[in-house]
Amino acid sequence: MGNPQFDGVLLILGEETCWAHISAEEVVSFQTFLTPALLAALEASAPTLGDAFDAALTETLSRPDRLAQHLASAKASASGHEAAHLIGAEIAAAKPYWLGQEVVILAKPGAAAPYLRALEHQGVQAREADLDAAYLDGFRAAWAALTS
Repeated sequence: MGNPQFDGVLLILGEETCWAHISAEEVVSFQTFLTPALLAALEASAPTLGDAFDAALTETLSRPDRLAQHLASAKASASGHEAAHLIGAEIAAAKPYWLGQEVVILAKPGAAAPYLRALEHQGVQAREADLDAAYLDGFRAAWAALTS
């Protein structure tokens, strides 16, 4: 990421997802989601991005209260769109974080694509940064602060 003056939202993709509002070099607030763990529990395959992904995403964004129904339908039809539904529900719940904010997604290479697409559908121009590089930058900054 390389921007210690960053003011916006970091979406950290790991075993959980974490939405963190950063301002004035501080974490103002954060919210975590179990989306990756739920995908693993459902044994969902990696999402295939395209029109069908977009339709599933939109369906859950417009009716996140029907997430369980959407997941059951995806499983019954073997459509493979469980990820789109779970990401849609997460994006809907995290709206207070991303609305009107710069969003940077910290992820392993290639992992951010479904979130980038989902946020783009909401009019958010998010960008991706390498998660490991961000961790290393943070450790270097912490070490420099401790040794100066």
